[in-house]
Formats: sequence, structure tokens, C-alpha cells
Amino acid sequence: MARPMKIDPRRRLFVGLKLDAAMRSDLAHLPQNLKQFVEDPTYLTLCLFGEDKYLGKIVDGGLPTDSVDDVRRNVVSIMARIFPERRVHGATLKLFAAEDVAGVVEVPQAPEDDQLEP
Repeated sequence: MARPMKIDPRRRLFVGLKLDAAMRSDLAHLPQNLKQFVEDPTYLTLCLFGEDKYLGKIVDGGLPTDSVDDVRRNVVSIMARIFPERRVHGATLKLFAAEDVAGVVEVPQAPEDDQLEP
């Protein structure tokens, strides 16, 4: 039998991808006219998952399912401008629950099986 789960509609969602070394380098050398896309959270936000960095859009929890495709297209469009040499498409994006930790949005790590609530 499946374990019961709780939902938290207050938890925000992150739609984005893990940055590889080349993408991190591209971000470090981003032209001034594109910096707004990673410095203004209305566009994209840098998030952490352990030591890994992710780039994507933060949206409110309880996002209507008909809005998910709009968010995906928006993220892909912005990333195409930031990473013109790369092919970023919807299949490369991931959806995670996110939490704000001291001003840094963090994608929570999944607990080990023995840490799950009964």
C-alpha cells in the first residue's frame, strides 16, 4: 500500500534545469543586455540542490495545469536567449517543489526511505 502523502499548496514550484560546467561559464560571461534574465526573478532564478546549480522559473504552488505549458515555453524562450549555442527544450526541464532558505531558493533533497514519516 502506498504511503500517505501531504500536499502543501503554499510551496512554490521550480521549472528549470541543472546547469552543466559550460552553462555556468556562459552565465559568468553573460552580456550586460542579458543579465536581467537571471538577476530579475520575474524571469529566471538560480537555485541550489546540494552543490548543484539549477536555473529556472519559480511559480506559485497550485499552478493550474493549463498554465504549465505556458511556463515551459517561457523558460525555454528565455534560455534560448541566454544559451544560444545550446538546444534547450521542454524535455530538458524538470519540475521540483522549492523552498526559500535564507534568501536562496533551494530544491529540497528527497529524504532517505528511513527518514520518511510513517
